[in-house]
Amino acid sequence: MLHSSIRPRAAVAAAPALAATAGEYSSDEMLVERIAAGDKLAMQVLFARHRTNVYRWLFRFVGNETVAEDLLSDVFFDVWRQAGRFEGSAVTTWLLSIARFKALSARRRRTDVELDETIETTVAASADNAEVALEKKHQGRCCAVP
Repeated sequence: MLHSSIRPRAAVAAAPALAATAGEYSSDEMLVERIAAGDKLAMQVLFARHRTNVYRWLFRFVGNETVAEDLLSDVFFDVWRQAGRFEGSAVTTWLLSIARFKALSARRRRTDVELDETIETTVAASADNAEVALEKKHQGRCCAVP
């Protein structure tokens, strides 16, 4: 069950230190510009502002706290790397589109693993069935009356 108090563990510790600094950065767009220029503090402020909402969205999508936390890190790592490519739309929309891509990729990877496991099980079961069928065929030949 999703609670309104769900927050990524690492983010809870950093929140008080960044609260005072966050007032110095008026808009998310300004933060992204500063991040593109390599401003680590701007990155921390953007993370502090948006981590909880992005995390909650990811958690609802993947249904696993650990996976959601990993994806949250991936989202903000991409923000750091791609801030220079930001095209001026709403930062929240941009963050959630990155989160959506990451979550879909994670779901696809999980589905691929599940399919691989299903295929392995099916192939193993088929191999057993083929061996049994071959054994029966062999026994039938040996025991057949000429």
